[in-house]
Amino acid sequence: MDQDLKGEWLKSPEKEQAKLNILVVDDAQNISALMERFIGISTVASQVGLIEKAVDGQEAFDILEKNKGKFNVVLTDGQMPRMGGLELAKKIKASGEDIVVGLMSGNMNELGLSDPKTQASVMRDYGIAAVLPKPFNRQQVSEFMGKIKDIGEAKNSAVVQSQTP
Repeated sequence: MDQDLKGEWLKSPEKEQAKLNILVVDDAQNISALMERFIGISTVASQVGLIEKAVDGQEAFDILEKNKGKFNVVLTDGQMPRMGGLELAKKIKASGEDIVVGLMSGNMNELGLSDPKTQASVMRDYGIAAVLPKPFNRQQVSEFMGKIKDIGEAKNSAVVQSQTP
């Protein structure tokens, strides 16, 4: 893949530098804070532009609607009040926004994500790029963020290539 095309996905509207602009969505503030800290020391830390937080899917969707184009990554908990992560992911997918969604959950069974075949189907249907089981450690977050970044770059490359005559 062309290095210039890979970097395009990371460009934020506010900056010319390549950056991941992340919205972390979790009703447990300690999990959001831990995720922010782990991202800050992960393999993609130098590519992070901003990290903002929301306490549930509805707040996150409202933030995304008011700030179109600001975020290119959403990391969401699966189960939260008002709107859970799967519903949020589905709304993001339906919006057509170029946002990569990662799902974090401490209860994969309730979300239908414990079986690999079912997990692949749910991820495809809801537009989820990667899944991170809770509890997680620094290494798992680093690998998760690497997947998110790689999937975003690949997705953007496919879009750019399809628009090239």
